[in-house]
Amino acid sequence: MFLKKEGLQPFEKPEITERERKLLEGLEGLPFYGGYHTQSDLILAWRGLKPATEIALRREWFLGEKPIFVGGKDIQKLLDVISALGLHYVDAGRNTREPLIEKDNDGQSYEMSGEDIVRVCVSREKEIAEKLKSTPAFVGGGGSKSYGTLCGYPETAINAFVEAERGGEARLRKSELLIRKEELPADTKNQEFMAFLNFRISRAHWREELEVVKRWSEEIRSIKPTLYEKIVLRWRAMQKPRAI
Repeated sequence: MFLKKEGLQPFEKPEITERERKLLEGLEGLPFYGGYHTQSDLILAWRGLKPATEIALRREWFLGEKPIFVGGKDIQKLLDVISALGLHYVDAGRNTREPLIEKDNDGQSYEMSGEDIVRVCVSREKEIAEKLKSTPAFVGGGGSKSYGTLCGYPETAINAFVEAERGGEARLRKSELLIRKEELPADTKNQEFMAFLNFRISRAHWREELEVVKRWSEEIRSIKPTLYEKIVLRWRAMQKPRAI
């Protein structure tokens, strides 16, 4: 595993101190890009179950509205919590975009919101955070293997994705190397830990790969049960058929 290769080991005990619990509570209310899952990834990196992760804060606005930017206080609050948890971070830049009107494939116009995004790469080791920032996937496309490895995805899943990716987007969507969630057995795809799946799984090794996801979900449920419940509830809501 990447963690062992880099000299990192997951914490042996799930218990956390009251101080650490309050630090995690301090993350509530921050405008995370990715919502609850971003908080989850930060915790998993802190606990050593992910080598590194990208953390982003985001604000958005629409045409005719006053621009809303990520505030300095929010940025400092995030960095203070990261440091207090003993993690290292690397500034990964800021991107701001004005609202604009785009057209879809059918020629229909739609509005794309303006946004302000601030990113940092986080790890228990600064050099690993720097590696994540410098991966091709992070800075401009490609490099899925190195990015996936640094984010803690199973090697078999990464290899299948990279192979499928070589054929372009169309092949990636239809690749037999990867299995869609809908194809999984009902007693698997309806399990709560599936709410924490954030990478493509391989057809040949999906059972082993989902064990990693299950371990992530167990860690979050142990460390921050309220966050676990929020992630699962949102995932459950998304599984319900949409009204036509």
